[in-house]
Amino acid sequence: MTSVIQWSNSSTLTKDSQIYSQDCNLESFYYEAFEVKVPENRYYTIWSSAAIDTYGYIYETSFDSLNPMENLLIKNDDEGSKKQFKFEIPLYDDTTYILVVTTYSPLNTGDIEIHMLSVKNVTVQRLSK
Repeated sequence: MTSVIQWSNSSTLTKDSQIYSQDCNLESFYYEAFEVKVPENRYYTIWSSAAIDTYGYIYETSFDSLNPMENLLIKNDDEGSKKQFKFEIPLYDDTTYILVVTTYSPLNTGDIEIHMLSVKNVTVQRLSK
């Protein structure tokens, strides 16, 4: 039987967090970005849990906050419970992914827990300041 490993990380979006405009609109959103590398080709589950309404984006190779549509692989708003993002997505070991965690509403702040399920350890590195 294969055991499942859950990676978790706490993040807080504050007025000091980095800002970008989702989908090139005029509203600003605080965000955290994480580089994700997976150990093998398979489906992974990534989700948030928070008291605030979260939004998640996954980019392939890189994320440019000035051009948020470039390299966008998938985005999700409410697939998880209670207005949380959730991805069930195939990821590949020879690709670098960027997970961008933000909110549904502009300039919203708060604590967010990010979770990922895998059968092997994933490598996740915070990119945001």
